[in-house]
Amino acid sequence: VQYKIKSPENQRMVNGNLPFVIGAGFGRTGTLSLYTALNQLGYKSFHMKEIMYGSVDINSWADMAEARVNQDTGHGQINSLTKRKEADELAIRVAKEMINTGYNATTDFPVSLLYRELMDLVPDAKVILSVRTSGDVWSDSVLSTIGQVGGLFSRAPFRFIPHFRRFSTIDNWIWREIGVAVDSSRRLDKDELVEAYNDWNESVIKSVPKDRLLVHQSRDGFSPICKHLGISEIECPQYYPHVNDTSDFKIFLMVGRSSCVLFWALVIGGISYILRKMTKRTPKNK
Repeated sequence: VQYKIKSPENQRMVNGNLPFVIGAGFGRTGTLSLYTALNQLGYKSFHMKEIMYGSVDINSWADMAEARVNQDTGHGQINSLTKRKEADELAIRVAKEMINTGYNATTDFPVSLLYRELMDLVPDAKVILSVRTSGDVWSDSVLSTIGQVGGLFSRAPFRFIPHFRRFSTIDNWIWREIGVAVDSSRRLDKDELVEAYNDWNESVIKSVPKDRLLVHQSRDGFSPICKHLGISEIECPQYYPHVNDTSDFKIFLMVGRSSCVLFWALVIGGISYILRKMTKRTPKNK
């Protein structure tokens, strides 16, 4: 199925020579470095942080994520088919909104999970599958960073804040979509992560035509990307950006956990203060 995009300019760079880029790799595969590199080449790239920091409407993504999670919960075959159709339509809608907003390259979760929809929307797009050295290395990175976000945002005070509740919905869908179980504790299983990583990469490699696909590690640098996108060696930057946000992410998690502790300390302190005031006001029986 082919879909009409608002204008051809949204599919091409200003010089009309560079193709739309679809990042099909999971988060924690050097996607922030790839995002930075593509922006350096002149692209307007889409990354998870666009959703996290409010550059785009989080509600559209959360509605799609919720629909995808619930698409198989209907009673009866017709109801299930209807829910799946609605979820697919929402996925196409958020992809089209992103393109029509002016983004011409994508990386990272959650948009990487929509690479098939994007390939339908932009038939001449090039696909970059960012990878790590192994599923084991990738899973360790996830468990120490993004794999902890869902658990954090499911706790007070974050669960009372609409933005973080919506983000938690997206996070829940991401792991379910790739086949990783999410229990009530929001802890992810390492073996399931490794299997999901390997299965996903194999699926992308099989489904994307070879002439449209580049499998890329950050250490490969700019050269294979430039060749894949038709950029000459003269115009290709020499130094690839290696953006490692692991330490920043760990600080973010630490601050988030501290906020949870502070929240409950304030709640307990406030309740204790009110009870003391009430006790003092209670008249004593003579």
